Amino acid sequence: MKYGAKNVHLALIGSEDQDIKTSPFHIIKISKPTMFNQIFNVLSHSFLFRNKSIQESMLYSRNIQKKLEEIISNYTYDLIIFDTIRTAQYYLIDSPKIKQFVYLDDLFSIRYQKMLEVMEEFPETDLNPLGNFKKIIPSSLSGLIKSQQLTKLLLKMEKNLVRKSELNICERYKSCLLISEDEVRYLHKHYGITHVKSIKPLLQENQYERDCNYKNRTFIFLGNLSVAHNDVSITNFIEKNVEKMIEHSIHLKIIGKQPSEKLQELGKRYSSNIEIIGYVKDLRDEFNKACGMIVPLIFGTGVKLKTLEAFSYGLPLITTDYGIEGIDIKNKEAYILENSIENFWTHMLTLCKNDLNDVISESSYSFFKLQYSKSEVYKQYNELFL
Repeated sequence: MKYGAKNVHLALIGSEDQDIKTSPFHIIKISKPTMFNQIFNVLSHSFLFRNKSIQESMLYSRNIQKKLEEIISNYTYDLIIFDTIRTAQYYLIDSPKIKQFVYLDDLFSIRYQKMLEVMEEFPETDLNPLGNFKKIIPSSLSGLIKSQQLTKLLLKMEKNLVRKSELNICERYKSCLLISEDEVRYLHKHYGITHVKSIKPLLQENQYERDCNYKNRTFIFLGNLSVAHNDVSITNFIEKNVEKMIEHSIHLKIIGKQPSEKLQELGKRYSSNIEIIGYVKDLRDEFNKACGMIVPLIFGTGVKLKTLEAFSYGLPLITTDYGIEGIDIKNKEAYILENSIENFWTHMLTLCKNDLNDVISESSYSFFKLQYSKSEVYKQYNELFL
């Protein structure tokens, strides 16, 4: 690491992640706003003045502002990275000596627009618009979002507020980063913003150790199941493919935290073919033994890390356009593209033959080594940050 772990400080707002106890970095914990402050912020900043998105309001307080300013004044930093618009709203310093970057992750305004489109196309869909952000919202507030009409109204409002914040952040900060090159081009095309750049994620490099038992016909779905596009997409996939999976003895392992009640019910109903196994820390055995991974996303934004993780193991992939969005992959032999979800089972059956499976597996692994190896990603990081 360029700076050394002891010289990297992480300011975590409202985090209760147990993994930070073993982190090699210097962790600075900051309490999240009280429930009273969160409600006040949402009512004033989001609903009344319309100057912050709801997710920014939920994470804003003057105490956090003061704490962050105090941290920066107590140390000499060469580089400060803000994680998404939620922390970039704390515009802390104006010093040419300190490089400032905002990691925007995805353009959430686009994500919310796609969620609204899905709700129109699939009116029976039960979306969780809060996604990962639900972790820091009091359960008494998150429980209010039940009505689909209310959800639509909130999504429309949040989409507009987030877009406003995204554009403001891009104006205020000289260096902004997105994970998707497609979204970089989107900002350039629609808003004339040219200084935002894409950044590749750093994933673990894995040895090519395929040990697939094709007779088991086992496939993987991977993703945080509390995130709307994962929950809705895998539920939709099961409903459209499970009968053919039963007919052809195809099995699916669903790996991910916080499955919805509906998904758990489907898992129990079709337990002979579908297994929900929750969080798995080491994916090596599951990935190496499976015939492939499915990414039947019907919406979503940004680069999907699950796709790159599959490539990193040489695990053959069946995906919609959303699963490979933002990934510059030109070799069509490295994955199977299918946008008709009801046809996924046919490709799953095909991948149970080792000849085609081997071709796709080797092609996907070669792509990952060429584009996402540590040396390639570090090279990009050096160009961006140094």
